[in-house]
Amino acid sequence: MVLGQPSAIAGSMAIDRVIAVRDLDQGQLKNALLAEGQVLKRPPRKRAKPRK
Repeated sequence: MVLGQPSAIAGSMAIDRVIAVRDLDQGQLKNALLAEGQVLKRPPRKRAKPRK
């Protein structure tokens, strides 16, 4: 679901608004994705402790 669900949400929003996907408001798309539980940023990596 890494690309499938976000693509479907963007496509659905564009169809509902009768606009091209590229013309969607990015803020509204971001809010819709977050509402569906999508992770938009990778959490920071935990650094391993240095070996001695």
